[in-house]
Amino acid sequence: MTRRLIFLNVVILLLLAAVCQMIWKRAHDASIARGLLRAPLEKTKASLPKSLLASSPLQPASYLSVAEGNLLSPDRNPNIIVEEPPAKVSPPPPLPLLSGFILMDGLPSTVLLSAQSGPGRHGYHIGDTIGGWQIDSFDSRQIVLEWQGERVTKPLAELIDRSTNKAQLPSASKDKSAASLLPKQLVGN
Repeated sequence: MTRRLIFLNVVILLLLAAVCQMIWKRAHDASIARGLLRAPLEKTKASLPKSLLASSPLQPASYLSVAEGNLLSPDRNPNIIVEEPPAKVSPPPPLPLLSGFILMDGLPSTVLLSAQSGPGRHGYHIGDTIGGWQIDSFDSRQIVLEWQGERVTKPLAELIDRSTNKAQLPSASKDKSAASLLPKQLVGN
């Protein structure tokens, strides 16, 4: 126990000595800097380089071509930068409209889409193209479409064709089993 205390005291004394030495060094450097600031400056003569003194006097006629020329002329620039107009990016085609989807074991997943509102729905699988969009993947909640390398992930609820007439859908009174198979968004609850 006493060995540890002696060792700890020696370490503390060494640290204290190092801190005192750093404080003394900073104080010494500061006193030297104060002495340099208080010292008088030597006076020196400013002189021009000999090459400027030996040159001939300026002649206004020798600068006539510079004075008459267009200083901001584009042909004076040796680094001509040609800006190409940005490539026109065509807007993406409208997203296809959803009518429904089929997700059953043993059958390939199918989504019923149409390129425009109204009739004309067809079943599409992953990898098929509709209206410029390629179907990358879909599940019961969302669909991932790709157009010219740009991927768009949309919830299926946003793609539902809202213009379909409710009379075309099976009503609950006629066929309860068919209406119960449709998502609630399509039935119009």
